[in-house]
Amino acid sequence: MKLFGRNDTEEERQEIDESLARSTVEEFGEVVERIRDLGMEAFDLEERHLESVEALEGISNPDLRPSLDVAFMLAVEGVEKGKNILLYYDSAAAAIGHAERLIDEVHRDQVEIEGNVFQHLILSPSLELLSGAKQSLKKGELEQVHEIVERIEILPKNVKEECLENAELYRYCEEILEGLKRDGVGTQEIEDVMTIARTAFLSGAFARVGELTGVIERKAVELKDRHRTAVHSLREARNAVNVLGIKGVHSEELEELLGKASNSLDGADYRECIEHSNRCTDKAVGIRRSHSTLAERIGMLREESKLMRSRGESVPDDIDEILIRAEQELSQGKYQDSEEDVEIASLLMGRFELVP
Repeated sequence: MKLFGRNDTEEERQEIDESLARSTVEEFGEVVERIRDLGMEAFDLEERHLESVEALEGISNPDLRPSLDVAFMLAVEGVEKGKNILLYYDSAAAAIGHAERLIDEVHRDQVEIEGNVFQHLILSPSLELLSGAKQSLKKGELEQVHEIVERIEILPKNVKEECLENAELYRYCEEILEGLKRDGVGTQEIEDVMTIARTAFLSGAFARVGELTGVIERKAVELKDRHRTAVHSLREARNAVNVLGIKGVHSEELEELLGKASNSLDGADYRECIEHSNRCTDKAVGIRRSHSTLAERIGMLREESKLMRSRGESVPDDIDEILIRAEQELSQGKYQDSEEDVEIASLLMGRFELVP
């Protein structure tokens, strides 16, 4: 530290050096105090200031002689660093103020995003980040303050874009739901997934919304196929029963199975609908075969009876009564009773034919 003139005495030069060192150390102390008053943590500067004071007073030397050069250099570096910190502080504080105004503006102007979504995904996270920025400011982590403020600046835009994208996905799922309803497909399974998707959307779990959209697409395809199969099975069962109706055959069991199948279809229980319909169809086919066989046997017995009478042979009167009864039972769907009467008639005809 050679700031004195050539003609200064050694004592004058010593006084000048001490005065300059002392004033610089004092300025350093003022800078540290300003930083402390701002609520910032400045332990490094405080330690450096203490070292400069000790060097100035000679406390750090064994012979207790002041180290003016050391004190001056420590103070100069400390003042420069401290002033830079204050400048960065002002910049960081201004950034926080900007972030606060931005949050207010976004809150005031937001109209596109549902209230709960805005609160959960934008406002609360922004306020949390703002609190973190203030904590970083207090700790002197000024670069981190700017990083946090940048995140606050882009948060509303990013969330809004994600919200709008997921809103489109949700509307797409609603279209799938409406399409199923128009086709008469039961939609409870889809609606259950839609409820979960909406909860995920409101909580900001956007990846989950995308996953659930895929689930809804797959379920929609499955439901359409199951509904189509159930409708086809029920149609076949009705056709099989109608064929019997044309023949004059009616069955309470078949009507009951049709009713169960129809109710299951209305309740979107497609598995049960298919099961009842297939049972109805199988039974109707079996009945049709039994009906054809018995009707053929009754017809043959009648023809045989006519043939016997045409040959002048006597035929017991109860044969005709049994055949009439068997025919009535056949039309009522009492196939076992009809078959028993046909067997009786056959036996009687056989016995009669054996009489000389």
